[in-house]
Amino acid sequence: MVCFLEFLIEKKLKKQQLINGKKNFYKKITNGNETATVRDSKSKDGINDYQYLIYIIGDSVTAGYGLSYKNTYYSITENLLNITGLKSKIIPLSQNGANLYTISEKFMKFYTKTEDIKKILIYQFSYNDLSPSYLYGHNAEFENFGPRTQSTFYKKIAINTAKFRYKYLNKSSLLSMLQFYVGKINYKAWSSDCLYRESFALGEFTYTFKGKGFEEQSNSIWKIFEENLLNLKNFTKNNNIDLHVMISPVSFQIPNHEEMNIYNYNLNCATIDPRANLKSILNKNQIKYTDPTDRMIEYINNYSFEENKEKLFIDMDYAHPNELGSRILAEQLFEHLLKQYYNQ
Repeated sequence: MVCFLEFLIEKKLKKQQLINGKKNFYKKITNGNETATVRDSKSKDGINDYQYLIYIIGDSVTAGYGLSYKNTYYSITENLLNITGLKSKIIPLSQNGANLYTISEKFMKFYTKTEDIKKILIYQFSYNDLSPSYLYGHNAEFENFGPRTQSTFYKKIAINTAKFRYKYLNKSSLLSMLQFYVGKINYKAWSSDCLYRESFALGEFTYTFKGKGFEEQSNSIWKIFEENLLNLKNFTKNNNIDLHVMISPVSFQIPNHEEMNIYNYNLNCATIDPRANLKSILNKNQIKYTDPTDRMIEYINNYSFEENKEKLFIDMDYAHPNELGSRILAEQLFEHLLKQYYNQ
């Protein structure tokens, strides 16, 4: 079998991130003239003679935001696959804030065709993937940042300080809490008026849920998103790669997570069910997918029978699963791949 790591030159990154009390290490891998950043397990996995090379492209969920490496969903999935005899190597190519367009472009440049090994690509879909960047360019979202009534002055402050806040202020519980309360004021979290709150009524999920007042823009973004998905499908088909989509749930889709809705996002301001809309697109284009949402709901309901209360997401977070949520994603993905490839 071809060992993928034989033609990858690994370079360790000097930096690390401390997120949710967990150290996240990263390293660069180089393929030809292209490089990509992946999580660094800081240990030898011992996986060399494998039959399946599985790439996963996604955002900070696939980066394992706030989790130790061994608790990332792909690390758990990889372990389960190898235990059951599906000798597999997973390469998670992720980028914080990435959407389908940016991460698929990165993958298509990075990928090198190899022989004698089964190749699989999994696109991890997040509900904030459909952003204004599809309309205004992936480096020109400024004019659409925040609600239309927001001042240019505030937009400049928010954007120009974003990296500083992420790197320093978010490490402090006190300062994070202060940002949280300031955010609640900006997001007009006390109001149930969709049009008054504008894009703050659903925040980063406005276009995915086709928020009220944003239907026309949202329709355009969904159309471009589907075109990008078809471009990725054509690329995988031409390179003999199996394409799958993994849907990553958000906390307000899961029971008993109401306190996670820190900015009071109002699903009554949505004009579609994006989960159903996405599945319709995937079915129409014959793209295989796995959706752990129902599994998460089942887990929470089963816990409640014991009068226990568990959370599946990091505190005060909409999108990033905690250790338990990550394991559920991993089990769902493992069962999906097992069904597709066992005994092949």
